[in-house]
Amino acid sequence: MKKYFADCHTIEDVKRTYKEWAKKLHPDNGGSEEEFKAMSAEYEKAFNRLKNVHAKQDGSTFEEESQEVPEEFASIINACIAFENVKIEIIGSWIWLTGNTFAYKDIIKDLGFFWSKSKKAWYYTGESEKSFKRGHYSMDGVRRKWGTTEVKGTGEERRKIS
Repeated sequence: MKKYFADCHTIEDVKRTYKEWAKKLHPDNGGSEEEFKAMSAEYEKAFNRLKNVHAKQDGSTFEEESQEVPEEFASIINACIAFENVKIEIIGSWIWLTGNTFAYKDIIKDLGFFWSKSKKAWYYTGESEKSFKRGHYSMDGVRRKWGTTEVKGTGEERRKIS
């Protein structure tokens, strides 16, 4: 059995890795349903094991109790994968959508995303609160602070941005 999440040490790692594998293995992108289900089952185990372990900016980790469940995050990513010309980024433990999102605006709202006027992007926190006042950063500033993974195309070309 393949270990999709063997190199993950924090919940942010698990979420980034899930997004990459979901993009590659999702049946809508030509992947097999069996392999996608196997990856999803391993994701659930890794998520539950690491859901309270978070990464700090300096690379160290800390623990903080989370009420989030793996199905919630997976369903959000799976719903967004089919959006054309929309970039999905996992930044820290948030999901950000940029690009041509107008056509999907109602779906994105129904999924629980909020619009950030200053960043011109949609964000999903998994929390019921609309925003957090933790400083004023541009999108590039948020990416630099928390790190992000960008998946190009259907996943053949991967690039980590730190």
